[in-house]
Amino acid sequence: MITLPAALAAKLKSNDLRGINPIVWLYRNKWDAQANTFAPETTPIDITEQVIKCGTLSTKLDVGEINEYTASNVTLTISDPQNHFVEGTPKSYFPEGYQIYGSRIELYAGTDTNNMTPLFYGVIRSLPNHKPEEYQQDISVVSALELLDDVEAKDFSTPYTGEKLTLDHRDDDAGPVYRTANTGVGGFNAVYANGSVLVEGVDYEVSQLGEYLKPALVEIINEEFYSATITADYYCWRRNLTVEEIMGGLLDVSKWPDDKRDIQHVIWNSLVRQPLSADVRFGLGYYQNDEGEYISNWLNVRDNAWANTTARDENTYTRRSVFSANWETEFTLRIDDLSGATSGFNGSYAVGSGTSNWLHGINNGIVIAAVRVDNQAPRGLYIGVGRAVNANLSYSYRTDVYSPVSYLEIAVKIRKINNQITVFFGGKQVAQFNNANFNVDREVMYGSRNQRISNLGQVWRMLDSNGNAVSPDLSTPSIISNVLELGDEGGYWGAVSATLEGEGGQYQNEVFISSDGQNFTSAGNFDIGSDIGRSENYLYFALKISSPPPASFNISNLIVFKYATGMVIDFINLEGQTVLEVIQDLALITGYEFGIDRNNVFFFRPRQTSTQPVAVLDELELVKIDTVTRNFNELATKLTLTFAAAPLEFYANTGTRPTPVDKYGVIEKEIDKPQLINYDNPELAQAIGPQLLAIYSELPNIITCTGKLNLALELGDIVNLKREMPLTINPEASDYTKYEGLNTFYRACKITGLNYDFQKRQIKYTLRDVSNNNNAPVRNFYEYQTKFPTPLDYKE
Repeated sequence: MITLPAALAAKLKSNDLRGINPIVWLYRNKWDAQANTFAPETTPIDITEQVIKCGTLSTKLDVGEINEYTASNVTLTISDPQNHFVEGTPKSYFPEGYQIYGSRIELYAGTDTNNMTPLFYGVIRSLPNHKPEEYQQDISVVSALELLDDVEAKDFSTPYTGEKLTLDHRDDDAGPVYRTANTGVGGFNAVYANGSVLVEGVDYEVSQLGEYLKPALVEIINEEFYSATITADYYCWRRNLTVEEIMGGLLDVSKWPDDKRDIQHVIWNSLVRQPLSADVRFGLGYYQNDEGEYISNWLNVRDNAWANTTARDENTYTRRSVFSANWETEFTLRIDDLSGATSGFNGSYAVGSGTSNWLHGINNGIVIAAVRVDNQAPRGLYIGVGRAVNANLSYSYRTDVYSPVSYLEIAVKIRKINNQITVFFGGKQVAQFNNANFNVDREVMYGSRNQRISNLGQVWRMLDSNGNAVSPDLSTPSIISNVLELGDEGGYWGAVSATLEGEGGQYQNEVFISSDGQNFTSAGNFDIGSDIGRSENYLYFALKISSPPPASFNISNLIVFKYATGMVIDFINLEGQTVLEVIQDLALITGYEFGIDRNNVFFFRPRQTSTQPVAVLDELELVKIDTVTRNFNELATKLTLTFAAAPLEFYANTGTRPTPVDKYGVIEKEIDKPQLINYDNPELAQAIGPQLLAIYSELPNIITCTGKLNLALELGDIVNLKREMPLTINPEASDYTKYEGLNTFYRACKITGLNYDFQKRQIKYTLRDVSNNNNAPVRNFYEYQTKFPTPLDYKE
């Protein structure tokens, strides 16, 4: 549901909708000589005054194997006596360097540009229909989503230009066969012999395209070029990318603006599994997946299956990776024993309630380990965070380290806001834990000699008295107190005491003062043990560590299993598909939905499953209920998914009898494996099959109704449809009041279609009945009229 400007919302609630009209902005398509392409301008032309008529705008939510939000074409009738929309005329909006085709249209509704809401973003994909006798132009505008169907998905690949091919072999009485340096080749843009372009089918033939582990082969079939130097321009399919990264790459090649994207993290179904078994040595290093062993899996663990800091002993660990419904990062940490000297800071405010205002860590509390992995490519740094003993929270993160040094001095910092923990490395956020419900007793700075780690610090971010986060200086490791309130204990602050445990560490002491608990002064140095003496009511202090105290740690049998970035698709073969087709495939295999919202933001998100209504369509909004139907043509009681050599079949014949199969027999629907899935994958079919069958085996009411113009509701919203219906009961009957309340058609519905009629200032809804006992009283008037056709004492 859209939040409207207050004045527009008030106008829509009134009975006078005059003055609410379409508002149309034009962004001309302009030639960019530097980029050698056309692109829409960033400043619009308001053509509202020229719009004689705005045709009906229809938007629809398709509900099936994919949820796709679409919009129909809109026809604008333009008054154009000065030929503004005729290219090349003296007063044209489109002089040389501009063109109508590809220009963008933004459609709003409201009373003026200060009181409007967006409805539709489109593009002109045809030339105007000119009516010279009437000085008018009819311009057809299509949804911006259709632009994605014009872009070849293969543009999201890795190009290689001018590569000299290597001779692979040459058979008797045949030309030489050359191979590419890379495997997984998607296709060739050009093949050259001594720099001259060759013709495929005449001069050469290609084979082994799209092979995950094999190079492409180029066989020269024209004897003239048998001895020539062969070079080529070609592209390879990308590998090991998450769905989010694939979506981002597809939108990049489509030139979709970065600030108009909402790509949400994909949570895979719990039935999608990948077996993983590995012999692991508990030593410095990490286990690297061998791609060759997992060729049969289209969905793989990214990078390393596990990584560990220092440890001893050897073990064999076997696991099976399972996606859970709320799975993002699967992690575990075990520390069998911790020993060695520790050093840290301890501090408190001398005057106050007597409770500790300091956050600390203990040996068996939060452990931060940063481990440099040497002699690996690429070199990397691992950060493990977790409870030391018998705990259930841990994390591992890997990031590339581009400096070839073997000794690191990089700060690791932690912020805690309520029960949310955020980990920073090198000034960048690398991990976040929600509902991390643990406390620590003592802050510890430490370095592990066998891990070669130095200058590690923890930063806990505090809240002021109003719940606002205090932002300390993060340039160096710091230990920071809570925000303290002076209270009624005196008009001035006393002393802060702090103890350095261990020797050799150095730190600066700073204090921050505030009168309101929100706006703090810049840091002021203070001496430990001396009164601060300021009269402001709020304070927090920091120990900024310039060098840590010496410490030693011995950590044994520490294993950090790393799944930091989710799961990846191993080989992204996009041959012959458009960007829109690939997005549709991704929506199918993930169960996500996609489209463009009214702010022109492309979204890819979990299907909206809420059944809680956001509005009521009653006599104040509705003109009439037009139809109540059930679309039998979309019903399926058997679903066949051909994701493997042996198709998987799912029947809607379980649960309470009679089942859909009992009622309607076997009605079959088949869904083929998407091209993105390069190998047989019955597990994926097993995961998504029941979900899809649940959708197709439903036979819900589909309701169409007409209401007055409503600009706040949008596709996917849940509404309560409430309509008074005529009774077949004589009002004079003595028990009429017993049945008076049965005439209400009251259903919870999902909006799957919106048809805006600007001429009548009305909207036609298409609604899918999603009523259940939790979201709406089930009062179907047909049922009650069947049960109570006449009152008990009804008389003619």
